[in-house]
Amino acid sequence: AEKHGLASSHEVSKALEIQKESFKKGVLVSVGDLLVNGNHLTPEQRDFLLKSLGNQVIAPSTDHRNTPENQNLEDFSEKKVTLGLTVTANRLRADVQIPDGLPKPPVLSDILALVERHGLKFGVIGDQDIESHLARIGLSSGSFVLAMGIPALPARDAAIRIFFVNDYLNPGKITDHGTIDFKDRGDVPFVKAGVVLAEKIPGVDGKPGTDIFGELIPSDQAVDQPLKSGPGTVVSEDGLKIMAAMDGQPLMTVHGEVSVMKELHIPGDVDYTTGNIIFNGSIIVKGSINPGFIIKGGALTARDANGAEIDVAGNIEISGGVMDSVIRAGGAVQAMYMSGTKVDAYGDVLVKKEVVDCKIRTSGAFNGETVRIVSSLVSAKKGILARQIGTDVSRPCTLRVGISDHTEKKIRYLRTEVEDRKNELEQEQKKKEELQNAQKQLHKDVMDQVLVEDKLQRQINAIDSFIKTLAADPRQTEQTASKLKQLEDGRAFCVSELSKLAGRAEGILKQQDALTYQILDLQSRCEDLVGEIEGYHEKIREIRTWDKKSPPQAQARVHREIFAETLVNGPNSMLIVKETCRNVTIREIRRSDLDNDWEMKIESG
Repeated sequence: AEKHGLASSHEVSKALEIQKESFKKGVLVSVGDLLVNGNHLTPEQRDFLLKSLGNQVIAPSTDHRNTPENQNLEDFSEKKVTLGLTVTANRLRADVQIPDGLPKPPVLSDILALVERHGLKFGVIGDQDIESHLARIGLSSGSFVLAMGIPALPARDAAIRIFFVNDYLNPGKITDHGTIDFKDRGDVPFVKAGVVLAEKIPGVDGKPGTDIFGELIPSDQAVDQPLKSGPGTVVSEDGLKIMAAMDGQPLMTVHGEVSVMKELHIPGDVDYTTGNIIFNGSIIVKGSINPGFIIKGGALTARDANGAEIDVAGNIEISGGVMDSVIRAGGAVQAMYMSGTKVDAYGDVLVKKEVVDCKIRTSGAFNGETVRIVSSLVSAKKGILARQIGTDVSRPCTLRVGISDHTEKKIRYLRTEVEDRKNELEQEQKKKEELQNAQKQLHKDVMDQVLVEDKLQRQINAIDSFIKTLAADPRQTEQTASKLKQLEDGRAFCVSELSKLAGRAEGILKQQDALTYQILDLQSRCEDLVGEIEGYHEKIREIRTWDKKSPPQAQARVHREIFAETLVNGPNSMLIVKETCRNVTIREIRRSDLDNDWEMKIESG
């Protein structure tokens, strides 16, 4: 491996040390397998090297338990060795190695001793099979499989199958009037109520295996994928199918929600006569979207847009131009030209003529085979295709290819929302705690008042008893009358205080009720915030999962000129075009196996 430049001397030495330690434990794994496990060789490179060597390293059957610590493998090979055993790196197979020149053929007991010495406990072939192999080999050299483990079966993750074309948009043809003919855009999917739109294939957990030493090989658990039913759909009783609940256009979002969209037709422009358009379906505008107006919905088709804000879950198709607008699309975006516009799209961006002073970020490809890009930032995970990039006099363009700028921007936004919700949750919990403390204080006040009321009532009862005793005494004197007057005054005071306390108690109860309602409202808001935070985290996971499914393409293809000073960024390298080039492809390539050894390379054609 070192000779062919496939692995460094340090990597080979480390593999030999691991092999040596394994041998001391009674197991020999090949250096080639160790280098593959360490990602220093590919399996193909290992096989090539083994073929060029023409043999294998064989572990001797010498009892290694009495081997000195400093004894190496070469020392063993000089001893009188009879049998050897090789074990694959995954510990699923052991082969007996019988060399040339044995004084007598090995017998069953020799092989069983080898099994005992190396601790083989699972998958060992039977005695009759061993004897059959030994008889076949005789005094010749050879090998045979002594033990086979059972590999762990990998899990099969859940999957969602859709039965309609979600990414149907094709580049339309340019008409004589300079607009795009969407009749040639591809067949727009349309479904009838009751049609199955998507089906969930449940995951299957993996099964653990057992290696030849009797150790359990763990397996993975299947990753579930929820089946998400959106507007216009219903879920089957078994929860495994989504069906259309009405006629319309099917759509599956990046987050996996399947829906069926109705259509809303706007016969003219979107202006003050229509107001903003918010519709959970497909919006078809025969005219223009005028400055300052907002479109939100499932999908959009329009003639042109000027100063608009457009946010849809599916595709955006503009037959004319888009100027000074903000566009967010869960699908693809298509237009004749763009100027001063910001675009964020999960699908491809297709522009026919020109892109000027724009910022375009897409998780798909930028497809502009006939377009000229001027003074713009274009970031496309799946690469860029253009006729011309830059001019002699314009500000240089920035191209970012093979980079997930769009999804990272979306994730940053979601994380900001998470932090905002966490801060709000903290404030609401603090308010709730303050109200609960106030409620505890009111409860304490009520308990204190109950004690005072009880004391006053006992005083009244005592006064009443004393008055009754005095009134029953036949010897009434001036002193008795004065005493009765004092008792009656005292009783009146106690009754008055009791009345005041009753009024105060009524006020406390009202405060307690008000606090209870406020605490319940805050508790409900806190629960909503926790749900929103979990929802944002789920969206981030869904975007990450979706993004991993589409491999990046770090390249930009230009049919005509790409002008000097254009900046091209890839995931691992960058390039500033030094001089104007024509008909080139700029792609990121790896120069060597070293980490971070990448470059942006300009190639003809």
